[in-house]
Amino acid sequence: MSAANFWNNILRQHADATVRVSELVTPTPYRGWKISRGRWPEAEWMALHPDYDASWEGEEDGWVDNGLKADAATYEALCAEIDAIEEERGQARCTIPPEGWWCSREAGHEEPCAARPVEAQDSRP
Repeated sequence: MSAANFWNNILRQHADATVRVSELVTPTPYRGWKISRGRWPEAEWMALHPDYDASWEGEEDGWVDNGLKADAATYEALCAEIDAIEEERGQARCTIPPEGWWCSREAGHEEPCAARPVEAQDSRP
């Protein structure tokens, strides 16, 4: 192996490790939702839609929100919850990619499809 190939491999491994660590600290948004890790006693994973809104409605009603939030024990369950909320809102995910691939864009989007292998998906470790 040449010195150039050796150092390219080292740099590539370092870049891959840096991305993985940064995703643990600040997870990649999923379908536009902001993802965060909870702290006990909160849920392990939490997400807020960009249009999330909450307000205090007084002692009788307390805090009221528009429901654009999700929480789950695992990242996969959180993504499934987000999918369910988005599908209920009429924003189904793209179905063009074949089995084992996914697309971050909405159903019916214009070309090109933003498909990539499930293993490489930032938002589903």
